[in-house]
Amino acid sequence: MPRGSLETLAADLDFPALRYAADHEYILSCLAADSARTTCIVREIDVLNHKPGRRCTVRYDIDTGDEGFAVVGKWYRAPGQAASMHALIASLLATELSLPALVHGSEHVVMQRFVPGLELRFLVDAEDTRPFAEAGEWLARLHAFDGAPGLKPKSTAHELSKVQAWSRELSTELPEHTDALNRLTSDLESASRHLADVRPTPIHRDYYPANLLWDGDKLWGIDFDQMALGDPALDAGSFLAQLEKIVIRDGLASSHLTAKSAAFTDAYGSARDGDLGARVSFFKAYTFLKLAAAEVQRRRERWEELTSAYLGRAVEEAARAR
Repeated sequence: MPRGSLETLAADLDFPALRYAADHEYILSCLAADSARTTCIVREIDVLNHKPGRRCTVRYDIDTGDEGFAVVGKWYRAPGQAASMHALIASLLATELSLPALVHGSEHVVMQRFVPGLELRFLVDAEDTRPFAEAGEWLARLHAFDGAPGLKPKSTAHELSKVQAWSRELSTELPEHTDALNRLTSDLESASRHLADVRPTPIHRDYYPANLLWDGDKLWGIDFDQMALGDPALDAGSFLAQLEKIVIRDGLASSHLTAKSAAFTDAYGSARDGDLGARVSFFKAYTFLKLAAAEVQRRRERWEELTSAYLGRAVEEAARAR
């Protein structure tokens, strides 16, 4: 996740609204409707994720004199995007889905209460499988929701275009994998027939352990920037592939993956009718290919090893999806 700082906010000249992101008086004015207290001060500002010229996520710790609280503000450069996101989150909060409460919405920022929970990515090696079962139930509830405003459809052709782009990028950077990538792309194009008659539902499109928070009792979902109408198997396949990524990257025992994946899949299937079947393999392959391309782009420690591992898993899942 690309973190930032107060300095990066000030340097982002293509994002004029960010000048308010570190303005204490402006932040307190946003919180005025959420708190009757007049003694609030902004104690700390932590830039969690800054994508220059696009959006920025900032945590604000607020001191009220006798107690404190925290909010997370998501700033958007594109006109109208904050208002659309505020409307979407408000519609989701009207359901049984657990999301952090809305605090404020304006032209460029949406603020929600901070939830003190652990990201699921830090619980993959724990014994407790409840958070992962909750993740399956949470996702089933999202997929059953039909009142989300303004969602755009993401077609099979759109997803295949991304597969082709990632494959071309990897073939250029790692030509020794070209044959495997050609086979993978061909398998996914053939497998796309399984997606042809799927009824689109609201999907998260970024449903992975870092966007799920466990507070010891309840699971909370965050980050709906990529939400759209599409195949629910995308969320399920992405989540399962991302779980496996953590096991591969961190060298965890395979039993951790088996237990957590089973808890998630069983809970999702129990809460929502319908067999996602080969479509999950399609989107697991899709996600592993995406992860391989990300490793090549970032070239961090062990990137060649991890790229090969993710690509190998993409090839296996694509063959299952045919």
